[in-house]
Amino acid sequence: ANCLSPQVLLVAEQWSQKEEFLDCLQKQFLSLPTPRAYYPGSRQRRDQVLEEYNQAPLGPDSDQVALINLGSRNEISNSQVLQNEVFGPLLAIVEIEGGGIHDDASEWLLEKAVPYVNSEAIAGSLSLTLLSPASSKTAAIQSALESLQYGSVCHNLWSVVGYISAQSGGSWGAHPFAADADKSGKGYIGNIFDIQPTLEKTIVKGGTVAKPVIDFSQQVPGFVFDALYVGMLRKDGSALRRLTSLFASRIKTTILRRPATFRVALPPPS
Repeated sequence: ANCLSPQVLLVAEQWSQKEEFLDCLQKQFLSLPTPRAYYPGSRQRRDQVLEEYNQAPLGPDSDQVALINLGSRNEISNSQVLQNEVFGPLLAIVEIEGGGIHDDASEWLLEKAVPYVNSEAIAGSLSLTLLSPASSKTAAIQSALESLQYGSVCHNLWSVVGYISAQSGGSWGAHPFAADADKSGKGYIGNIFDIQPTLEKTIVKGGTVAKPVIDFSQQVPGFVFDALYVGMLRKDGSALRRLTSLFASRIKTTILRRPATFRVALPPPS
């Protein structure tokens, strides 16, 4: 786990397929190889959360991911997993009331889910991924993407693509207007077009969940992280641009600043 990995997952409390989804999520975690928790203290921070909720990792490996359902947001009080970055193998689930078969999905997203993740109930504002089916209302999704106070917002994509977009006109850093922006660092990388005066965030859009740009049902190929590592070593960022070009033809990047909106088309694959 690293700064590109999610730590909190939001689901609708009355979603009819919630339990089926969570069972599939657990099975998927167990089917994947267990990466090492190489950041100092990450395993200890995960274990502190496990002790708080009297839970255990999904498997016997000492670095196995822990999946913890915190329950309804209305019943959560001062949870350390929502206020501190574990930087390790842990995913916490928060259920947001509503989202049943007779509820308006757009209303649930815009009036409950978005305000919650923008609040100080969840610390940090670095990156967020919004997953939605093709049946979702386009206007509601666009409104949510623009309202989310995170420096990198990815639609139907892993947030690593938001990081990579910093090499193609996007940016990577905390949202400057978030209530707790300082908890995710100061400043940003990227912004090669020098958008001024205040770069707000980058939105990266992928395909639908049914036909994703990248199949993350399997372990991420090693070349992705190799390219990220090389990209950090090479000042010109050429390694990251080559990685971006592998799937850039199906990704759209939007860079937001105040008061204007800039849309940047990534270059086609070479």
